[in-house]
Amino acid sequence: LPRHVVAAARVVLSDMLQPNPEDRPSAEEVLQHPVFWTPEKAVEKIREVNDEKLIPLKDKSGAALTPAEELRLVADVFGGGGVSAEKGERGEPEAPPPSSAARKKGGAHTSARADSSKNTEKRTVHAHAKSARLESVAARLQNWKELVIPELLERVTKYNIKKQYAAGAETLAKAQEEAAAATRSAAAAEAEQSGLVRKKGRKRGSSSLRAAAARGDWDGTGYEPTLRDLFRFIRNVHEHPGLQAERFAMIKALGAAGAHLPKFSEGEDRWGAARRVVEAYVVHVFPELPLLAQALLTKEGRAAAQRIGGARPR
Repeated sequence: LPRHVVAAARVVLSDMLQPNPEDRPSAEEVLQHPVFWTPEKAVEKIREVNDEKLIPLKDKSGAALTPAEELRLVADVFGGGGVSAEKGERGEPEAPPPSSAARKKGGAHTSARADSSKNTEKRTVHAHAKSARLESVAARLQNWKELVIPELLERVTKYNIKKQYAAGAETLAKAQEEAAAATRSAAAAEAEQSGLVRKKGRKRGSSSLRAAAARGDWDGTGYEPTLRDLFRFIRNVHEHPGLQAERFAMIKALGAAGAHLPKFSEGEDRWGAARRVVEAYVVHVFPELPLLAQALLTKEGRAAAQRIGGARPR
């Protein structure tokens, strides 16, 4: 099975086996779950998150969310504090103790109310568990750059510097200097860890760029190691599939899962075939990302984005 199907299956089976029937998904919700998504549909939903800006910029300042703020946004999708656990926090007065006559007549009612309270508490615990699970997924995905093959990082670096060149030679020079500084820093760190001295004149390899990207240094890619930029990166790579060398690098990274991809379907154009490679690569490298996309595309996810980004999340 594809990796994204396995990751989604663990989640949906866990939800379907909840002891409380009210915590289990409906048949319709199960059918809409990412466990049944093809790689094409998964990437389509990921792009939808980017297009709708469901990880928005801040409403007043327009600044990007910090990694910690992104995690709070994700946790807020399932309500953070739970379903109605806040009842005690609001300080509502407790009902006065019933009289003996009322206790005799209302014994069944009291028992039902106690059962209802227990069910509410269980739903609260379940909501907290779903929130924690989604937040854990988001935290792992924030280090997305260290999972991407160097060929794709180098490609977006070249594109970003070329784009900055159009803005002016001065900006280009600054971009090249910052990229070179990040590369030297990465190389020095690698040499220090391995105990080897880098030989003068040796060409910079892909590993240096990857190390700089993994640490979050400015590496010239134009992307930060955040969830917002992960969705943007996938949208751009899918919209503009890589060259032949990059496609073969993605197929190689897929291993056995990519054995069928070099064969073009009859009548399929090369651009469509290149997008199929990107789709398979994305769900293989980020198998839990469709789960996060599904949560952000819910009514609760859109409401959480609106609270941060305003009426028009940017």
